[in-house]
Amino acid sequence: MSEEPKKSDTMNWEEHLKAGMEGLKEEMRESFESRDTLNSVRKHGRAAMKEVLLAWRSLIDGAIEHIDEAEKGGSHKRVTKIKIE
Repeated sequence: MSEEPKKSDTMNWEEHLKAGMEGLKEEMRESFESRDTLNSVRKHGRAAMKEVLLAWRSLIDGAIEHIDEAEKGGSHKRVTKIKIE
């Protein structure tokens, strides 16, 4: 006589993970449906993009200044070699 295996009262790892993901999806769905949340995400996204563009502007301005100095015959930085023993 073989007995049927008893089903455990606890969830296994995969069931626990699946239940957790379903709960997380539901919470995210509820929070993202809020107009305030979407507006906040958009606001932060625009601010982040502005910071990226300002960083690029700074790099471009520096490159332009370097080219302008070279065209004017400005001081070229000379490299000094130092022998290290």
